[in-house]
Amino acid sequence: MMNLDLGQKRTFLYALERVAREVGQHVLSLRKLDICDTHDYKGHESSTIDSCARDFMQTCLERHLPEFEGKVRFELRPITKSLMEKEEHVDLVLIIDEIEGTTNTKRCLASAFDEYRPQAVISLALSLSDSLKDVVASVVYTLDLGETFSALRVEGDKFLAFLNQKLIDPELVIHTRGDSRRRVLVIGYSNSHRLKKGELEQTIYDQGFRVYEGCRASGMDMVNLIRNQTDAYIDLRRFWSTKGSSGKEKEAMLEVYDCAGVLPIAEGCGLVVTDAEGNSWHDYQLNDAIPLVVARPDIHPKILETIQPLVEKWKGKK
Repeated sequence: MMNLDLGQKRTFLYALERVAREVGQHVLSLRKLDICDTHDYKGHESSTIDSCARDFMQTCLERHLPEFEGKVRFELRPITKSLMEKEEHVDLVLIIDEIEGTTNTKRCLASAFDEYRPQAVISLALSLSDSLKDVVASVVYTLDLGETFSALRVEGDKFLAFLNQKLIDPELVIHTRGDSRRRVLVIGYSNSHRLKKGELEQTIYDQGFRVYEGCRASGMDMVNLIRNQTDAYIDLRRFWSTKGSSGKEKEAMLEVYDCAGVLPIAEGCGLVVTDAEGNSWHDYQLNDAIPLVVARPDIHPKILETIQPLVEKWKGKK
């Protein structure tokens, strides 16, 4: 596996920021497109706007990263790119969600009203392998406000986070500001196990937290946590898995491509990012689904303690 020095990582980061902005602005220009669903995939509907975003993403990658070699992991159509004129090939991995929040985006752009913008992000992460532990840079572009959040690995597992290329001070993010209550998102998007979600919500509520559903886009939910709109994000859909007759997953779960762009940013902002058992998100691979907890440092331990009995039950330990 190759390594990148700080200058190379910075160069990649700037290129990814340009790609994310251009794709986001292009998606917002598609308001007059004839938007419709095309097929289902793991509990999600893919639409014409996904195809447009994916095609334009590839165009932007060619423009801003013409020398990129390796795997480009889109949600539905992964590709591998090698430069034939080079004798030694580099195996980098781009983990992309061209629209994280497709439902919000297609409904907004198909609306009769032009004044509002979708709660959704364009998400990219660059890794040296198929593992999240090797992510070196990431970017999300928010479609609602046109902001560019990014993260850069600087040493070991440490990330610096940026908003519109300005360094974010974690002290400005980790504390709840302007509210005495703690507000927690419990995610169950498009998943049929509503009783399990309700059980989780009640358990969290009984510990004194205010409980909410998110905005239908996990990446945007975590951005909103960084923005001080909530205090924690809990997504345990991985434990509610249901397989179809083919043996493949048919339920909506949080996949790596959904969150690879935003997790380094959240960690760089000082939030605690683990799976539901307190393990690092770095331990997950490209094709994994993640049972995720992202929270302010002062409440993260209490959340893990609160959900532990349910996690053990759903994993079959009891």
